[in-house]
Formats: sequence, C-alpha cells, structure tokens
Amino acid sequence: MSNEVFSFTPEQKTNLEKWKLFLDTEQARAWATKEKEAIESIYYIIKQAKFEEGNDLTAKQLDDIFRYMCNLIFNRALNRKLYEDNGLNNFNSKLRMLLFGKDPLAKRVSQFFELKRVRMLTLSHFLCCVSPTEYPEIGWQTFDILELDSTQLDNAYRQALREYNISSPQDYRGDTIEYLRDMVVFRQIKNLLHIEEYNLIN
Repeated sequence: MSNEVFSFTPEQKTNLEKWKLFLDTEQARAWATKEKEAIESIYYIIKQAKFEEGNDLTAKQLDDIFRYMCNLIFNRALNRKLYEDNGLNNFNSKLRMLLFGKDPLAKRVSQFFELKRVRMLTLSHFLCCVSPTEYPEIGWQTFDILELDSTQLDNAYRQALREYNISSPQDYRGDTIEYLRDMVVFRQIKNLLHIEEYNLIN
C-alpha cells in the first residue's frame, strides 16, 4: 500500500488562510457563541438522561437535540422519522454505540450507517456535536468548496486505511471508508489553521 499522505496544494492553503480571516469577524464570533451554547445544551440533555450509562433518550429529548444540532448546520434528516423509521430503542442503541462505544471507530460508524435515513452529514453531525474537538462535521458544501483532485482523495483514502488499521476495506461499507477519508482531510484543515473545534470549519 502506498505511503503517500494527504496534503493541500499551496493555492488551497492560501484560500483556507483567507477563509480563516472570517472567524475574526463579529458575525463569525456571534455564530460561534450560538454553536457553543447549542453544544452545551446537547451535552446537558445527554448527561441528564444518563444516556452513556445505558438509559434511552425519549422522543422529546431527541427532538430537542435535533433542534440544537440545527444551530450548527441545517440538516433535513433531523426529524422524528429518523427514530420512528428505525425504532426508538434501536436508534438509541446504535447512537449510544456510535458516540460512546468501545469498538474501533470504523465499526461504530459502519453500524450507524445501517440505520435508515442516515448519511454522511447526519453521522458526522452527531459525532461533532458530542465531541467537537475530535470529530468533524462533514457536509458536501464544505467539502466540495475545497476542490480536491483525485490524487488528493486517493492519498487521504490510503492514509485513512493505514491510520485505522484497515487491511480489507471491502469488509466495510463504502460510506464508512469515505467518512474516515474525509476525517483525514478535515483534520488537516484543523491543524493547518490551528482551530480547536471542528464545528468552526463549516
């Protein structure tokens, strides 16, 4: 397997540096404050419910979490059909495993993608809201504006396989490997721009 690592071109780095200037504007600071309050509210609901310890979230609690999540990024999938179509207990179980499970990340991600109505944005949205310093929020609009070429994507893909010790990618869902690949890209942005929380990369 190739040992090439993902990197941005000089032009892409310049564009990212220009974009970071926006974070110093009053508008961006107000946006960041609103997002921080939303993340704290989500954390409070999960903690009060003792969700990590094994208690399920109620439909009302999930609806409240969805509302706060949409303060970070608009996501049409965040509505009651998400847990109704999958069954409330089943949705709770898979969400708990995704956020707090002890299995390797690839396995946790793959099992969450088994749920109906779950795509990249929704999965990454949950992870980012609960652990914003660890997991990126990956939406196609943010990703596409980077204008990565096929070589960069391939390097990120191979780097992800190495980092997550995946020797047989065919054993995983394609969207699982894509998520791990995109994590490599967003981590590079976070490190390049010295941004502490991933939710600001949007």
